[in-house]
Amino acid sequence: MKPALSHPGRESAVIGRLAAQGRLPRYNPDSFLAREYRAIVTAAASIARDGREPHIIAINERIEANPMLCREMQETLGDSWATAWQARADSSLAFGAEGPILDCLRDLEEAALERESQEATKQHAEGHISRSELLDRLTAIEKSGRSDSGDVSDLFADVGKILSAGLDPERPTVAEYATGSFLFYAGRLNEIHGEPGTGKSNINLLATMTVLATGQPVLYIDPEDSAEAAIRRLLGFGCPEDVIRDHFKHTRCPAGDDYARLASWATANKPPLVIVDGLAEALAADGLSEDKPEDFLKFCRERLQPFTDAGAAVVLSDHVVKSAENRGRWSRGTGAKLGRYDGVSYAVELGQGYSPTVEGFVRLSVAKDRNGGVGVVGQSVTEIHFSPMEAGLTRVTFKKPTGKSEGRFLPTALMEKVSRQLETVPTSSARDLRALGKSDFVDRAIRELVAMGNLQVTPGGIGRSNKYKLIKPYREDNSDV
Repeated sequence: MKPALSHPGRESAVIGRLAAQGRLPRYNPDSFLAREYRAIVTAAASIARDGREPHIIAINERIEANPMLCREMQETLGDSWATAWQARADSSLAFGAEGPILDCLRDLEEAALERESQEATKQHAEGHISRSELLDRLTAIEKSGRSDSGDVSDLFADVGKILSAGLDPERPTVAEYATGSFLFYAGRLNEIHGEPGTGKSNINLLATMTVLATGQPVLYIDPEDSAEAAIRRLLGFGCPEDVIRDHFKHTRCPAGDDYARLASWATANKPPLVIVDGLAEALAADGLSEDKPEDFLKFCRERLQPFTDAGAAVVLSDHVVKSAENRGRWSRGTGAKLGRYDGVSYAVELGQGYSPTVEGFVRLSVAKDRNGGVGVVGQSVTEIHFSPMEAGLTRVTFKKPTGKSEGRFLPTALMEKVSRQLETVPTSSARDLRALGKSDFVDRAIRELVAMGNLQVTPGGIGRSNKYKLIKPYREDNSDV
């Protein structure tokens, strides 16, 4: 296919625009009528094959080194051909992109794409490339053909396809801690945070065990500790040696290109879970600061997003500020952290101190749940109890939250009274419930039940009391109802 270029001015406009865009190598020299432009495109294609950028100076040098091309240029433009064709092309660009010049450019584009498609199809027919490679190449050719046409449809999500496939509520599907209950969202950025010594690493390793038990790999990025320490804890929790050996992938502190290599591994091996056990250390190893939003967001975009794109639930482990009064519901450092987490963020609270020889527990509460599949902010999701056993083993039990913790008073008796009242009268106002005891303590009991997910609150509006509805009964002894 040859465009109907009627005079040198239009050809020079096209060649000038192509040269400015660095796109000359893809065009067929025979697409141009003037001999000098055929020579220019031939030289540009030769430069591109050598892996160099086909800009104007390089094209001139290549023509000068080729007697045949140089003769064509001299015969058409004279001895000062290099200056002449460059000046003609540069001045013709002032015509702008619209009108017949752009039409010619599009004709050339169409012809070039058609040749590339035919060549790819021929290579497939001759067995040089696979069918998937052919489809990838044809898709790339199609996209490149839309680059200057004003068609931006390839930038939009296929909404029709999404709707046709159906949309179910998004739920956590990684790290099953009870039948049908999971901790983390797949393909999302999740997080846990708490004070030092609350057991964040233990929680990460327990989540790791639940995935390892299914025969799937876990990538564990651990800038704060060694592989030996992590394996020792896994063994203490009862994880079999062969499972650890086959599926536990521990790396201490990757940096630079290491993340790209790990992302390639994740794309190939599809680990359901990727743990970063120590966000501050991981950022520092990459020369970034946890206090700078741009650093944290860059780390998420460049280092972590490839893992979520591969379908993994990425879990970050982070610390909180020392002052409980100034803590809020997020980890220390930039406030951009909580905003970036598109999975679930848990606050880890020490319910009762524990060690390898002392029994205790921690509580996980929701700090953020963008998708609503775990619970409301402040809701206690589960308690993780650690019970020492013989031979250095530790029994781990996930229990329903009791609301009890050392150093923190909870009106558990009133909480049960409120629950029983709402079991009889399904919906009541705060004013009605305050008849059960001292108003301040009843209000506290209501707040705790709402945070734990036992009650649902409906705002009453101006001048009216809130209404409370029982979602699930509560008992002080944590027994099932």
